[in-house]
Amino acid sequence: MRGNRVIFSLLLCTVPGNITWAQQRPSNKCVSVKNILDYLALHRKSPNTFGLAAPLKDVRERGFCSRPSPDEMNRIRKAGASPELIDAIDPPTASTDPSVATGPSPAPPPPPKEGRLHIVCQPVDCNATVVGGKALGATTKGELSATLPAGPISVAASQQDYDSEPKFLNVEIKDHETTTVDFKLSVSPDALLREGKKQFSEMIAALGGDDGLKALSFFRASGSLQCYDRTGQQTAWDISSAIMKPPAHARFEVVRRGKKGTYIAANTERGLEWDKTEKSPQFDELDIALQRFEEQQISRLIERFKNGEFKMIASELSVKPGDETVIRAEGGGKVYRIRIGVDRRPREITFEAGMLEKGLKISYSDYADRVGTAYPMSMQIQYPDAERHGLAITFRTLDLNPSDVKDTDFRLKKKGSVLGR
Repeated sequence: MRGNRVIFSLLLCTVPGNITWAQQRPSNKCVSVKNILDYLALHRKSPNTFGLAAPLKDVRERGFCSRPSPDEMNRIRKAGASPELIDAIDPPTASTDPSVATGPSPAPPPPPKEGRLHIVCQPVDCNATVVGGKALGATTKGELSATLPAGPISVAASQQDYDSEPKFLNVEIKDHETTTVDFKLSVSPDALLREGKKQFSEMIAALGGDDGLKALSFFRASGSLQCYDRTGQQTAWDISSAIMKPPAHARFEVVRRGKKGTYIAANTERGLEWDKTEKSPQFDELDIALQRFEEQQISRLIERFKNGEFKMIASELSVKPGDETVIRAEGGGKVYRIRIGVDRRPREITFEAGMLEKGLKISYSDYADRVGTAYPMSMQIQYPDAERHGLAITFRTLDLNPSDVKDTDFRLKKKGSVLGR
């Protein structure tokens, strides 16, 4: 073997055109396709002198510069390379020659077992997630489908400001089958509380804020009053003057329509006191009506709701433009239902729970804009004891913060009497 290598090297140095192998390649340089083809050409001319062991050993020790192309491998085969030299240059496992047997290809792996998960969220869209795993995405028009590996999973649905029922579902994804899960979403209590507080603040702002409420609490007005007894029988009164001033001043001058004589009443420590009275059911209804009117003034009610014990809870998460809305005031064992108009002003307040007031309903309408606020020129109160029992009052004139009203105006000139309550 060593003799062949010596002869191989010496002859390469003396044969014209083949000096490249020995003179141009250092002893540690890789073997190229040209080196092999040049040597195989010498081998064909003198196989005894140029044996195939030398290039085989050189390729194994030095390595081949780069994997030959299929065309180069065909040229090497045709030049007379031995099978061993071919395997050294291009190992069978990497051969691209279809004539070289590489054995049978391994069987492809079986397809993964997968199924479809169909998610339904109502009445709003949700974000679906595999518990402890990846997010599946958001539903569109309440629905979402995803392909998942077969097996047991837990699925959860969520949406900002909403609670999901159930919170999550354990399901089995079956191969080539569709599994459907349903979630019902409802607005969370915290979100309704936050929205109720916001709507209540908007209602106060529509009345001019704290300054507007203060202005509404002191006024002088005139108009008409209709009283309805428990059977719905009506009695009409004209209000010549109604004056109210905080904290508890009130004075009324009323005339029964179609009759002569003015009745004057003023609020005192003993309650509503009259300069004169008459013994009739109609006068009793008048006394109750004026008390109710004073107690359910819009400014007084809203100031009551501003007390920290009340929580404002919205009936809906948001209000569409042009829609009325409803909030509930809850606190101290009492519940009030407040309907707010498109203009964000109170339209109706119903006492839903709380001692003797339960069932009382007040309606406000025909708001008159004044500087920085607005006062309802029409007011109706339905008493809780009978459906047709109540009052309706309509003002023709209204003066807020009248400058000529003095505290002495709330005193009766003549000692009066207080009706039995």
